[in-house]
Amino acid sequence: MKKYRAINKSETEVLQSQGCSCDNWSKIFVQEGFNPIYIQNTLVTKDILAIML
Repeated sequence: MKKYRAINKSETEVLQSQGCSCDNWSKIFVQEGFNPIYIQNTLVTKDILAIML
């Protein structure tokens, strides 16, 4: 089973600087090794259980 963790502040800052927004970043969970550099201009409107990149 894959393990997930809450997205951290530096990752959300990178996403925001790349035009991403979210109503509640605390509902975003990612796999270890997640790299926010690949996500740009994204609006998250639902709960995200995992981002696998």
